[in-house]
Amino acid sequence: MKTVLIIDDDTSFLDIIDEQLSGREFRIFTAADGNKGLEIAASLVPDLILCDINMPEIDGFEVLKRLRRDTITDGIPVMMLTAVDKKEAVYAAMRYNIIDYIVKPYDINHIRAALEKLKKFRNYFQPPDSSLLKEIISKKEIIPRKRFLIKIGDNYQTVSSNEIAYIS
Repeated sequence: MKTVLIIDDDTSFLDIIDEQLSGREFRIFTAADGNKGLEIAASLVPDLILCDINMPEIDGFEVLKRLRRDTITDGIPVMMLTAVDKKEAVYAAMRYNIIDYIVKPYDINHIRAALEKLKKFRNYFQPPDSSLLKEIISKKEIIPRKRFLIKIGDNYQTVSSNEIAYIS
């Protein structure tokens, strides 16, 4: 079951979207502010984060910045789900490698389609098995990388910046 974290300060919205998405092969977690969202993201490492922009304390751009700075959360796909309908906001969010930008009021089918697309992508590019990485690390010289794909046997594995690449 895929996990989705939704970060938004509007608790009524969180209840509505939780109800709309729950039970569709997705386990939903919610956070009513950016700090709580970051805390949950680091401990849970969800398959996807939906994040608002306009929130008190820290806004969605700061959430994105902190997610991408943390080696635990930098590989989590993020979709912005916000009332901010300005090109500048879209471009600013895209600098943090978001996978989609959805403006409220939203069409739930758009979100479901994006989740299904993500599910198919994640099933194809499974994260590397940690025991496999340990074996690679023990046998090869290592260097850190940002994000890339490696071939192991007949399979391709995604490796993000919190993992290790090797030099043959």
